[in-house]
Amino acid sequence: MQVSNLVFDQTSQVLANSISDAAERQAIYAYNIANASVPGFRPKKFQKDLEEANKRYDNEELNLEEEIAKMTENRLRHSAYTKLLAAKIQIAKKVMTLGKGG
Repeated sequence: MQVSNLVFDQTSQVLANSISDAAERQAIYAYNIANASVPGFRPKKFQKDLEEANKRYDNEELNLEEEIAKMTENRLRHSAYTKLLAAKIQIAKKVMTLGKGG
Protein backbone atom coordinates (compact mmCIF):
# COMPACT_ATOMS: atom_id res chain seq x y z
CA MET A 1 0.00 0.00 0.00
CA GLN A 2 1.33 3.41 -0.92
CA VAL A 3 1.57 6.07 1.75
CA SER A 4 -0.56 8.47 -0.32
CA ASN A 5 -3.35 5.87 -0.42
CA LEU A 6 -3.22 5.59 3.36
CA VAL A 7 -3.53 9.33 3.93
CA PHE A 8 -5.67 10.43 0.98
CA ASP A 9 -8.16 7.58 0.79
CA GLN A 10 -11.92 7.80 0.36
CA THR A 11 -12.54 7.94 4.12
CA SER A 12 -10.28 10.98 4.48
CA GLN A 13 -12.03 12.69 1.59
CA VAL A 14 -15.46 12.02 3.07
CA LEU A 15 -14.34 13.33 6.46
CA ALA A 16 -12.80 16.46 4.90
CA ASN A 17 -15.99 17.14 2.92
CA SER A 18 -18.11 16.58 6.03
CA ILE A 19 -15.96 19.00 8.04
CA SER A 20 -16.32 21.61 5.30
CA ASP A 21 -20.10 21.11 5.14
CA ALA A 22 -20.42 21.38 8.92
CA ALA A 23 -18.36 24.59 8.93
CA GLU A 24 -20.61 26.10 6.25
CA ARG A 25 -23.73 25.09 8.19
CA GLN A 26 -22.30 26.60 11.39
CA ALA A 27 -21.78 29.93 9.64
CA ILE A 28 -25.34 29.97 8.33
CA TYR A 29 -26.86 29.00 11.69
CA ALA A 30 -24.82 31.77 13.34
CA TYR A 31 -26.01 34.25 10.70
CA ASN A 32 -29.64 33.25 11.26
CA ILE A 33 -29.36 33.51 15.03
CA ALA A 34 -27.58 36.88 14.85
CA ASN A 35 -30.31 38.31 12.62
CA ALA A 36 -33.30 36.71 14.34
CA SER A 37 -34.52 40.01 15.80
CA VAL A 38 -34.31 41.96 12.51
CA PRO A 39 -37.84 42.80 11.31
CA GLY A 40 -38.71 40.94 8.13
CA PHE A 41 -35.59 38.75 8.30
CA ARG A 42 -35.83 35.54 6.28
CA PRO A 43 -33.44 32.85 7.51
CA LYS A 44 -31.15 30.97 5.18
CA LYS A 45 -32.03 27.27 5.02
CA PHE A 46 -30.43 24.10 3.72
CA GLN A 47 -32.41 21.77 1.47
CA LYS A 48 -32.80 19.21 4.26
CA ASP A 49 -34.02 21.92 6.62
CA LEU A 50 -36.50 23.16 3.99
CA GLU A 51 -37.92 19.66 3.53
CA GLU A 52 -38.37 19.30 7.30
CA ALA A 53 -39.83 22.80 7.59
CA ASN A 54 -42.44 22.16 4.90
CA LYS A 55 -43.74 19.29 6.99
CA ARG A 56 -44.01 21.28 10.22
CA TYR A 57 -44.30 25.05 9.88
CA ASP A 58 -43.96 28.07 7.62
CA ASN A 59 -40.36 27.97 6.41
CA GLU A 60 -40.15 31.77 6.24
CA GLU A 61 -40.12 32.08 10.02
CA LEU A 62 -37.15 31.47 12.27
CA ASN A 63 -37.64 29.31 15.34
CA LEU A 64 -34.73 30.50 17.49
CA GLU A 65 -34.71 27.49 19.82
CA GLU A 66 -34.71 25.09 16.88
CA GLU A 67 -31.92 27.00 15.15
CA ILE A 68 -29.79 26.91 18.32
CA ALA A 69 -30.43 23.17 18.66
CA LYS A 70 -29.37 22.61 15.04
CA MET A 71 -26.26 24.68 15.63
CA THR A 72 -25.34 22.65 18.70
CA GLU A 73 -25.91 19.35 16.91
CA ASN A 74 -23.85 20.57 13.97
CA ARG A 75 -21.01 21.70 16.27
CA LEU A 76 -20.87 18.24 17.84
CA ARG A 77 -20.86 16.61 14.40
CA HIS A 78 -18.04 18.91 13.23
CA SER A 79 -16.02 18.09 16.35
CA ALA A 80 -16.47 14.35 15.83
CA TYR A 81 -15.42 14.55 12.17
CA THR A 82 -12.35 16.59 13.10
CA LYS A 83 -11.32 14.11 15.80
CA LEU A 84 -11.77 11.16 13.44
CA LEU A 85 -9.64 12.79 10.75
CA ALA A 86 -6.95 13.75 13.28
CA ALA A 87 -6.84 10.15 14.57
CA LYS A 88 -6.56 8.84 11.01
CA ILE A 89 -3.65 11.21 10.34
CA GLN A 90 -1.92 10.12 13.57
CA ILE A 91 -2.22 6.47 12.54
CA ALA A 92 -0.79 7.28 9.12
CA LYS A 93 2.13 9.14 10.75
CA LYS A 94 2.88 6.11 12.93
CA VAL A 95 2.84 3.83 9.89
CA MET A 96 5.10 6.18 7.91
CA THR A 97 7.65 6.47 10.71
CA LEU A 98 7.41 2.77 11.60
CA GLY A 99 6.15 3.71 15.05
CA LYS A 100 9.17 5.89 15.87
CA GLY A 101 8.31 9.44 16.89
CA GLY A 102 5.82 11.43 14.84
